[in-house]
Amino acid sequence: MEIAEGLDISLGVMSGALLRYAVPYLITVIFFYFIYRIIPADKIRTTVALAGSALFALLMEIAKQLFTWYVANFTRYNIIFGSLGTIVILVIWAFYVALIFLFCAELMSSYQRRDLILLERAMLKPRKSIMKVDERLFKKFGCAYEKDSIIFNEGDSGKEMFYVLSGRVCLEKVSCQVKKVLTEIGSGQYFGEIAALIESTRTASARALEDCHLAVIDGDTFRNLVRESRDVGIVMLKEFSRRLKNSNTALDELTNLWTRMIIVIYFMDHAPVNIEEQLPKLALLTKKDSAEIREIINELARQDIFFMKNGLITEVVRTKMWSLLDSGALSKCFIEDAYTV
Repeated sequence: MEIAEGLDISLGVMSGALLRYAVPYLITVIFFYFIYRIIPADKIRTTVALAGSALFALLMEIAKQLFTWYVANFTRYNIIFGSLGTIVILVIWAFYVALIFLFCAELMSSYQRRDLILLERAMLKPRKSIMKVDERLFKKFGCAYEKDSIIFNEGDSGKEMFYVLSGRVCLEKVSCQVKKVLTEIGSGQYFGEIAALIESTRTASARALEDCHLAVIDGDTFRNLVRESRDVGIVMLKEFSRRLKNSNTALDELTNLWTRMIIVIYFMDHAPVNIEEQLPKLALLTKKDSAEIREIINELARQDIFFMKNGLITEVVRTKMWSLLDSGALSKCFIEDAYTV
């Protein structure tokens, strides 16, 4: 009989604890699970929302017990505020609930953005923690390439960008059956971001010059990073601006070289000839004004490609005309940093 009574008491205690703590906890978890899933503009993963709501419910239970004990033993709001004391206590409780709610929401947001935060730290290069960041990047996005292995070929479709953790990568382009090395990418640099942003085909090939560790970042992750991080967006804009400037420089050099070659070939067929008489024809051919053409002719004369006397070009030194190609002007038309892949 005593055993049965003891068992009844234990069951009563357990059911009381269940109704007092477990059921409210589960109801809170379920309710705030849907709150965390519905309210945010970005979709919260189910597991993350469930963990966040469970943490919120746990903190709420703890806060509820502590707040009840504090109000019962250490406050005299009824003396200060009179009949409004209950409202003051309710406002304070709502404040603490809001703090817990926002704290859990921030934890979930940071957890979901952990990959973006890691990439942001890597691209902005905080020197104090760069090694730890690279190690974490390799664990999350890492891929190893052996020496001389092809990362991607020109013309391949691609949606990823690559961040070099260690080693060196060579970017190459084939033009007129000639392979041209555009640039070499070292540790801490990245490439392939154009294809990741606009999902275009690769405009160059990438080859590992030595054993490399790369972080392969998919296009969606990279676009989210650029959208959410102002600092990364500014870094990318600066890089694109630099490459655009180099491309413009290369085009200017190519245009100037082309103009000089036209002038040299023209006078090579017409020498000796009066310069002033030929300026209108050269202006039509090169789309330059007479003053610019005259300055180019004087420059070519200083390089001993033209011999001039009394306003006439008397001779074109054919052996020296190739110095235009050997002087570095042609190589500037392919500036190494003017690349997109």
